[in-house]
Amino acid sequence: MKLLIISGFHFDYGLTVAKAFEGVGHEVKFCGYSIRNKGFSGFLRYSLLGRLGYKGQNADRLKFIKETKKIVSDFQPEGILVLRGTKKDFYSEIITDYKERFNKRPKTAIWLLDEIRQIQGGLTSLELFDKWFVIEPTDIAVLKEKWGINGEFLLTGYDSDYYRALNDDEKSQEAISDISFVGTLGQKIRLTYLEHLAEKAWKNNLKLLVVTGRIKFPSIRLKEYPYLQKYLSQGDCDHPRNNRIYNSSKVNLNIHTDHSIEAVNSRFLEIMASGGLQLVEPKEAQVLAGFEPGKDFLTYTGLEDLDAKLKFVFDNPEKAREIAISGHKKTKNHSFLCRAKYITESVFSG
Repeated sequence: MKLLIISGFHFDYGLTVAKAFEGVGHEVKFCGYSIRNKGFSGFLRYSLLGRLGYKGQNADRLKFIKETKKIVSDFQPEGILVLRGTKKDFYSEIITDYKERFNKRPKTAIWLLDEIRQIQGGLTSLELFDKWFVIEPTDIAVLKEKWGINGEFLLTGYDSDYYRALNDDEKSQEAISDISFVGTLGQKIRLTYLEHLAEKAWKNNLKLLVVTGRIKFPSIRLKEYPYLQKYLSQGDCDHPRNNRIYNSSKVNLNIHTDHSIEAVNSRFLEIMASGGLQLVEPKEAQVLAGFEPGKDFLTYTGLEDLDAKLKFVFDNPEKAREIAISGHKKTKNHSFLCRAKYITESVFSG
């Protein structure tokens, strides 16, 4: 099938999904929308010129729509999948134009990769879609009660080309850590937990690794978190290195952002797919997807419980390894390739 995938900015996950659909036999055309507000040019267009009335975001959106309409016109897809977690509607005009110009009704689905409440202004053009998939379990009730839509829970996936168990030689490329965390530090809850852990690591001679993006003037921006500053590893968090970190840590801490209700982030699967032991907050999505807390991963419900679970891991390395192995085995059915097969069978087959 000729499949068009229109995606908002989800780091490189949109491209990963497109690759997965190619892997199950589709001819895929990928169109990714993102706001170009980074660096000096982004500052110039969005901030400086914005004060003079120039709407950089609107200009980018219109440019994307114009270019994508041309691509769609040439490609003429038989199916369309929208990946949405961004705050702006970047797709409905494109899909509507294609239907009206060519008098076609391609099978169309949307996969919400963020919570509905994070999408500014609510959802739009609801009539465009034959199928709705959500990663946030509570959104099923929201869709039904507010719009009469039957949504289906579908956990995010992971890229099996990157996330896998490594042999000892491959692991040796990354220093062994007692505890690791990979992710951004923009959320207060993450800073609180990591400062607690960093102080614990400093006083107990534990090897803690905190991998995050570039932070300008960390001594100023993180002045309230002096212990955390000692363990920062700033730089790009790419998939190959993340996989090595998850493989080489005795336990991998996963801290969800404040806006997550019962959904899980991408690291939930990536850590286990790497064969690493995960320590994470309990979420309904974990159980709905077939994973078992205490058997496939460990959970914590506060700082005191976090400390207790870390003690369990360090005191019981064999049991910790059994849990990691169990979680790793279950992720085999949760790659993006598996998701592409499922969505194809549910929407784009026949």
